[in-house]
Amino acid sequence: PREDGGATGVNGENSANRNTQPDSGAVYIYLRNTPTPWGSQAYVKASNTYAGDQFGSSIDMHGNKLLIGAMQESACQETMDRLRCSVSGVGAAFLFTGAGQNWVQESYLKQPSGRAGDGFGASVALHDGSAIIGATGADGSGAAYFVTLPYVSNASVGKFTSGYASITRYGQS
Repeated sequence: PREDGGATGVNGENSANRNTQPDSGAVYIYLRNTPTPWGSQAYVKASNTYAGDQFGSSIDMHGNKLLIGAMQESACQETMDRLRCSVSGVGAAFLFTGAGQNWVQESYLKQPSGRAGDGFGASVALHDGSAIIGATGADGSGAAYFVTLPYVSNASVGKFTSGYASITRYGQS
């Protein structure tokens, strides 16, 4: 989450955009090869790279799907139910599909009613056709969101909270 490149998408890093977006974050995909132990396959960035987003603050991979959290993301984008702009630290999750060097962003997920400091994407889990995304600051004590993939509408999103005000950072793994 502390990588500083200004590239967007997959394998877009070059000398012109290095160190232009502090703490924007990145994910590096490696493949175990023989005879060399590991080989770099892909450099993955958000489709909307901005300083401080912390893309890669959480990751999970299942089959050919890669879910990446950006717990400090605050870009102006359509959320699951309305447009939210520049609210600091709301967070986001990005779903990619692919293999090796070929990865494509499939979904950009924001929580339905995100607020500053929610940290949506602080933790992520992915399995078959569903994802769980933690928002450790949501509602003051945290929440976990269950999303049916591919995301189509708010009907495919469920929200879970601890129910206890004394429990903090619920949704963190």
